[in-house]
This record gives sequence, C-alpha cells and structure tokens, in this order.
Amino acid sequence: MRQLVLRNVLVATDFTDESAGAVQAAAALAGLAGARLHVVHAARPGERDVEARLREHVARLSPEAGEAATMAPPGAPEEVILQAAERTRADVIVLGPHRRRGGGALGSTADRVVRGAEVPCLIVPRALELPLRRVVAAIDLSD
Repeated sequence: MRQLVLRNVLVATDFTDESAGAVQAAAALAGLAGARLHVVHAARPGERDVEARLREHVARLSPEAGEAATMAPPGAPEEVILQAAERTRADVIVLGPHRRRGGGALGSTADRVVRGAEVPCLIVPRALELPLRRVVAAIDLSD
C-alpha cells in the first residue's frame, strides 16, 4: 500500500455555513502536511469579485492558513471542482456534504465529485478536531 503524501489540498466552497467546516479542515490538513491550499468556487453568471471574496472567506475561517491559491471559474460545480483538482494536481479534495435532498448522505455535487475524482475525497460536515483520534476506513479488499 502506498503512503498518501499531501502536496496540494483542494477545497471547494460555496460560501455557505455548510462548506465552512470543509475550508477549516482543508486548511488544517494543508498546514499539518506542509501542503499548498487551493480554494475553488464555481462562479455563477454575474457573480463579482469572487477571488477576493474567496481570500477573505479563507482568512476569516482559518486565519492560520496563510496565503491560499484561489480560483473561481464559471461552470457546473462538480465539473469546476474536478477540473481544478486536475489543474492543481490535488492529492485530496475536501468538500462539505450539504444539500441533502431525499435523505441521502451526500448532496448531488459531493456525490458527483466523489464518483468522478481520481484522488481521495474527504467529505466533512464540520471542522475536524485535530489530531484525529480515530479513523475508520471502509475497504472492499480489491486492488
């Protein structure tokens, strides 16, 4: 089994409270690993000053995060996130589970990202308490 080395941590945010924990968790992981933090937001038509808002958002939620790389291309959120993961060579994608419709565990964007990502995804409903004390990993015994 190969060891996961974090050089680039990508977090997706939509500026809601539901994604705040993901931003805080990603900033903490990046800090612990000495990795670069990348923050992405799928911009909507007419949305202005998004990258400045992203920088302010990260600074407010995780002041210790330092300078994060930000990007806000337009498009469908899952496509923007997956393209950003590829572009930044993300080692992990962090996002919140929000917008649970129909009682499912994940919203549609999180579900599509998890299914389409080529790197591990960490879905966090709130900020992580670090250091982690217990970790559960589901496996299916396949290669």
